[in-house]
Amino acid sequence: MIKQMAAVIFTVRDLDEACEFYTQALGLKLAYRSKKTGWAEFDLGGARLALQQREPYGGGRNPLLSLHVMNLRSTVATLKNRGVRFEDDGLLHDDFFGTWTNCLDGDNNLINLFEPKAT
Repeated sequence: MIKQMAAVIFTVRDLDEACEFYTQALGLKLAYRSKKTGWAEFDLGGARLALQQREPYGGGRNPLLSLHVMNLRSTVATLKNRGVRFEDDGLLHDDFFGTWTNCLDGDNNLINLFEPKAT
């Protein structure tokens, strides 16, 4: 099931400007950045603040809570049995970083469930 919070994710218009704000104005330390994928992460004492550039990489709603889970397939089945609603009926998406799906709370806020690739 759920292991820990993985990240809070904000979609941003311009990744360069956003990274400058979070490093220069707020003083956060950049932990990871990929111009190829339009993604950056800041370590906040174990949790991550992640930034994803909207275009051309994705859309998204702000904010998005991402939870690190163990065995995503069985977690989705358990949550469905508890009446949790999913985008795309819980379809699992495979990406270079791992497998994920999004569920919805009662107010239609997205909650990303994420199982990282084994290293």
